Amino acid sequence: MRTFFKILSVAFVVMICIVHSHAISSEQAEIYYQYLRVQGYPIVCLNEQGEQVPMLLYKGTNYIPIRTTGEWMGKTVSWNGKTNTISLSGSIDPTYHTKSAKKSYNYDEHFDKIDITLAPQIVVLVDGKIQNFYDANGSVVYPLISHGTTYLPLRSIGKLTGMEIAWRQTFYSTGGAQLMYLRTPLTSDQKAECESYLSGLEKRLSFFEYILYHDIQDVLRDSPEQVSVEYWKTTLPRLRQAFNAIKDYAPPTVPLLEYGYQEMCVTSQLYDSELDLATQALEQGDLNQVSNMCFASGVSLGDNVAYMQNVYYQPNTKN
Repeated sequence: MRTFFKILSVAFVVMICIVHSHAISSEQAEIYYQYLRVQGYPIVCLNEQGEQVPMLLYKGTNYIPIRTTGEWMGKTVSWNGKTNTISLSGSIDPTYHTKSAKKSYNYDEHFDKIDITLAPQIVVLVDGKIQNFYDANGSVVYPLISHGTTYLPLRSIGKLTGMEIAWRQTFYSTGGAQLMYLRTPLTSDQKAECESYLSGLEKRLSFFEYILYHDIQDVLRDSPEQVSVEYWKTTLPRLRQAFNAIKDYAPPTVPLLEYGYQEMCVTSQLYDSELDLATQALEQGDLNQVSNMCFASGVSLGDNVAYMQNVYYQPNTKN
């Protein structure tokens, strides 16, 4: 009988442990699909193995992997398992990952929730100095862990990096903001430079798009009988001239606009080749190919300019 009660007691303890373990693992966060712009770059988060990991939403707070934060700061990230310490130290070039990679595990950005573990035992050091983190109400917040990745609240990341944070709702938003911007605060001179640069670029784009959509697309749709070799001999050089004004536009001096400018240069190189093909097609009398090449990548120039406008103007707009 005594043996029976011992077995019963052990079974009871095991049952309590299972229930307790289940209670811990039932803590969950949402995998939060967001467009994240950091210093003008469209960001994805990668782990140490170069695999993509998600951003999270937990109790209304956005969480970003701490490794990603260190990369933005130009810090080397290391982990000491004996002391439960994450160290961000040194000085290297900042890294901004912009290309999607293989996911570290199977998740759906739009629907999934995942188990998390709050980690008050983890100590975060930046250049040897212990960091404490607080929410907007002044309450202490802790890192959390999911699938081997340690996360910090976005507010804490803003503090660590010295970046300002802005949230914007997007067309796809269903309540929470889904477009986030982090950037180093701009000086008044940098803001003036951005506005002057974007204004000049917008004027060039407007002229180019007027020819592309009014002088070409509208004519092709409404008056196709006017489209002839002579029409293209007049219109194609005008389109090329308007495009060259964009292609040859000087690069920005403010780093915030660099990524968008680089993407515009890639588009311009492609479109330059397509206009060459349009010229060849005109010489051969292939008017359908001329019109196809005129549109091709040209429509993407507007997207490139809009991207630069958004990374500058959107964070300046109050919620």
